Amino acid sequence: MLFLSVGVIAGAGALAWSLLRTPNAVGQSATLTPLDATELNSPTLFVAHSMLWVLQSIAAFPTRNEYAPLYVYILELLLLIGWLAAVMILGSRRMRVMTTLVGVAGIALPVLATLRTYQLIGFAWQGRYTLPLTFGVVLVGGLALDKALEGRRLPRIVIFAPFVVLALAHVASVAEVLTREALTSPLAGSDEWLQPKISWIVLVTVLGVILWLTAAVLADTTRLGDRKPPPPGHSVAEHHADRGGS
Repeated sequence: MLFLSVGVIAGAGALAWSLLRTPNAVGQSATLTPLDATELNSPTLFVAHSMLWVLQSIAAFPTRNEYAPLYVYILELLLLIGWLAAVMILGSRRMRVMTTLVGVAGIALPVLATLRTYQLIGFAWQGRYTLPLTFGVVLVGGLALDKALEGRRLPRIVIFAPFVVLALAHVASVAEVLTREALTSPLAGSDEWLQPKISWIVLVTVLGVILWLTAAVLADTTRLGDRKPPPPGHSVAEHHADRGGS
């Protein structure tokens, strides 16, 4: 409840700031020429852009419309699809609905914003704008699985595999962009541009994964150690409810 309250307060504060400061308000751009809105009648176009926004929320470098390597998206999508499948199979009805609503909001928001502003800026939306909602699907889904797998110890492969996949995708994406920019950027080789070695990127990523895994394993061990087995004839959920859990 505390985390939910903090999230609601932070979200309300961010919304209030946006409404008061009106950053990037389209009405302030007097030099824009109205566009033809006939494309708005094409549902297929919106479906295509919705898929693009999802991919951009996984990885994109929007200042130059440069995307990550194809295999980065394949790895991340396989992980996300597997995650959502587990949520829909194992999660409670309430958690499935919550996960679905967050996902739908992540698509509906850019569609509505585009409908509202298309004649001035066209398909200007980028997937990173809805990253909080996209990542919210993972967080809410994690909560659903946490409740569904109450008292169970997961196989190590289930814990380690996602971190390995994420680490590979991250290193491959950053290394690819760094190599490309080193060849094409006008700042490459100058004192104004920092160019770390690929080995440093790998090292920092590995250290981050180790810390993340350590926290996950310790949390799992602590939670399992705090739980007492249910009495005969009681399920884990019933026993947890009797103890005042949620």
